Amino acid sequence: MIELMVISDKDLEWVRQLRNRNCRYFFHNEKVSPEEQKKWYKNLTGYFFVILKHGQRIGTVSVRYNETLKCNEIGNFLLDTKYRSVGIGKKVYEQLKKHFGNKFFLQVRYDNTDAVRIYKAMGFVPERVVMWNF
Repeated sequence: MIELMVISDKDLEWVRQLRNRNCRYFFHNEKVSPEEQKKWYKNLTGYFFVILKHGQRIGTVSVRYNETLKCNEIGNFLLDTKYRSVGIGKKVYEQLKKHFGNKFFLQVRYDNTDAVRIYKAMGFVPERVVMWNF
């Protein structure tokens, strides 16, 4: 069973470690310190969920409404390595659609080919390429 639980301060260190292990997938790919994580949590906007499978933390996902585009943005969609490519992402996306409606967008690094493939399988269509100079 897959559940979405709103993040609490008890999840911060686990979320930080998951993010740091996977920082290469983020646009801002520096590792985060415990102090930076606490500051991020204090200033958090939108919804940030910890993904649970049978009560065990396995990933994260966030949703924030974009006023300009008039739809929700999915972010921080990250699963622990052993839970990837087994259909959990699709189940999480279905739960998000039930709670937030069907209109979403997301941003992903073009070199994150696994994520691009998964998002396409979920029905996302590439709209444009944004160039970054890292």
